Amino acid sequence: MKQLGASETAIGLASTIGALIELPGMLLADRLVRRHGPGVILQSALLMQSVGMSLVLFSPSVTSILLMRALSGIYFSLYLVSSIEYVVQGAPDDHASTVLALYTVTLRGLVGLIGAPLAGHLYDLLGAYWLYAIGLGGTLLGWLTLKITARPVIPGRGTG
Repeated sequence: MKQLGASETAIGLASTIGALIELPGMLLADRLVRRHGPGVILQSALLMQSVGMSLVLFSPSVTSILLMRALSGIYFSLYLVSSIEYVVQGAPDDHASTVLALYTVTLRGLVGLIGAPLAGHLYDLLGAYWLYAIGLGGTLLGWLTLKITARPVIPGRGTG
C-alpha cells in the first residue's frame, strides 16, 4: 500500500477492516454451512477470495486493497468455519479431534514455515503485484480441486 501512496491511516484501516467484519461473518458462516454444507461454502469462500485478489490485480489502488480487505473479513470467516467442518465430517469418528489438530495446527504451521520465507523471497524478486497473481492462481487451483473432489454433506456428522 505504501508503494501505491497510501497514508498511515489507510494502512491502519486496511489492517483492521477485515477483523471488524469477521465476527458477524463467522455467525453467518455457521448458518450457511448448516444450510448448504461445508464443501459448497468452502468453494464459495475460495471464489470470493479470488474476486478480492482480482480487484487488486486488475485495478491496483488503495481503494481496491481496502475493498479486498473488507471482503477478506467475509471470505476468511466462510473459509475458516467451513474448512473446519469439512475436516470434521471427513475424519473417522474416533479421530476427528486428532485430524482437526493436524489440519489447524500442524499443516498450517508447516505451510507458514515454508511459505513465509518463500513469499518474502518472491516479494524481493517480483514485488507485491506478482504475489497477488500467484495467490490468485493457487486459490483458483484450490477451488478447482475442491470442485472436483468435494464430498456431499453427511447428515448427522460434525456440527453441520
